[in-house]
Amino acid sequence: MIYMIVAVVIALVALLPLRLVLAASGSGLAAQSATGSVWSGRLADAQWRGAGLGDVAIRLAPMPLLTGRLRLAFDGAALRGTLQPHGVTGLTGQVTMAGTTPLPLSSVTFDDVDMIFSNRTCERARGTVRVMAGGALAGPGVLAAGGAMAAPFTGTPRCDGGKLVLPLVSGPARMDLRIAADGRYTAAITIDNVEESTRPGLLAAGFQPTPQGAALTLEGSL
Repeated sequence: MIYMIVAVVIALVALLPLRLVLAASGSGLAAQSATGSVWSGRLADAQWRGAGLGDVAIRLAPMPLLTGRLRLAFDGAALRGTLQPHGVTGLTGQVTMAGTTPLPLSSVTFDDVDMIFSNRTCERARGTVRVMAGGALAGPGVLAAGGAMAAPFTGTPRCDGGKLVLPLVSGPARMDLRIAADGRYTAAITIDNVEESTRPGLLAAGFQPTPQGAALTLEGSL
């Protein structure tokens, strides 16, 4: 009897319009339009927390429903992974960030990344993240600082103090991103061994001199 009830519940959920499930999922995924059901649907001009994903195919992962969990697997030209109310797993692909976030980033590449929050606390993070600097960090004066900002910053996400932490490194430059569940972030950027010829460009971009080189701290909300 219990198996019949479970089967009926799964069937009912699977037939729900995708737009209703998307609105209730709390996943941060939005779209210009959503067609089909969660069993087999499609998002047009999708966005995930402001980053454009283009058109995305989306479907329900049935097994987690047996324990009352909602999982939406998505696959688009930019990203693929599995969304849940408190984060994302298996995130793989690249998105353009210029103009979509206050962070000075031009693009972010994910390689099998998990980012899970529970009770507004970072619970699990793994995978590889690569970012390219943008905005003021891509100015000629900054790029001249050993070329550090011109190369990808790479690191492994982790949880620390309840926040998602991305310790990203590119040669003598380091970018430590700390992101809370509500989207508030702190980005601490440091460059070691700065040559005197490149110091004016860094100072013009907002960096402050340090005994080791130069540093910049940015705060905001995604």
